[in-house]
Amino acid sequence: MSTDTTPASLLRLSPLCLGGAGLGTKLDERASYALLDAFVDLGGTMIDTAATYADWHGDEKSASEKLLGRWLASRGHGDRVTVATKGACPRPGQFFRLQPADIRSDLEASLRHLQVERIELYWLHRDDPSIPVEVIIDALAEHARAGRIGAYGCSNWSLPRIREANAYAADRGIPGFAANQMMWCLSATDPATVDDTTLVLMDEELHRYHADQAWPALPFSSQAGGFFSGRYRRGDTPPDRAGFVRQYWSPANFDRLDRVTQLAAELGQPASAVALAHLTNQPFPTSPIIGASSVEQLTESWRATEIRLEPDVVEWLERG
Repeated sequence: MSTDTTPASLLRLSPLCLGGAGLGTKLDERASYALLDAFVDLGGTMIDTAATYADWHGDEKSASEKLLGRWLASRGHGDRVTVATKGACPRPGQFFRLQPADIRSDLEASLRHLQVERIELYWLHRDDPSIPVEVIIDALAEHARAGRIGAYGCSNWSLPRIREANAYAADRGIPGFAANQMMWCLSATDPATVDDTTLVLMDEELHRYHADQAWPALPFSSQAGGFFSGRYRRGDTPPDRAGFVRQYWSPANFDRLDRVTQLAAELGQPASAVALAHLTNQPFPTSPIIGASSVEQLTESWRATEIRLEPDVVEWLERG
């Protein structure tokens, strides 16, 4: 592995990572605790949240982080679970927030909310190309030296900026980004169909970089909004979800759904688990971020961890 990344083993990656966007709001405290407990019982070790997660679901700000802090304190899972959170988050009236003061402000708040002294994996939620990578990496490295964070990662950064940041870190002899988050699932998604133009999608060049560097990827939107769950069929009336239809409702994706359905029947596994297994059987470490609103959904998704796919099968799912 290149010296500009932190080894995946130090991140305590789960085969799947539990997304925390709805914890404490869409799911009340009791349901959230049940989901989190079930995740740990299954063998999950990483939970993904952000300073702003769940802000759009209720009046309480940072509800997801605060609930996770209470759960960690009540369960004593600090030695078993990595709660990875994102800072430098977009805020109303200020989308790009990557000055050192912004990073420090969000980090200090997240430490309080999570009730921890150190965040093992700290993500930057977005990039701001107007800020030199030197400023950003130096700020993160300072917090790492102070013990406030362990590893740090990037979310929705372009490959040229990732290369620049990791090259700078390697030249300085300090850690670069340990992992990367991007939009990625089995779906063939045209970037032009994605409303948020600041999101970065996995493409062939970024995939090669991950493979060459053995660099961990934690893809979000890994379940394609449920497109591969088995509830949709070619010829159905599209659901009343405009963004979902633009991104996923295409002949190419129905071809992929047909192949997923065929393989799921052969393996005796849920179609949704087979679609996730496409991501967990890559030539570099992955931990797809999954959304679940019930223990039953979580358990079904976890079955992806039982599925081993050869590279030619992974390619067949994509290309036929």
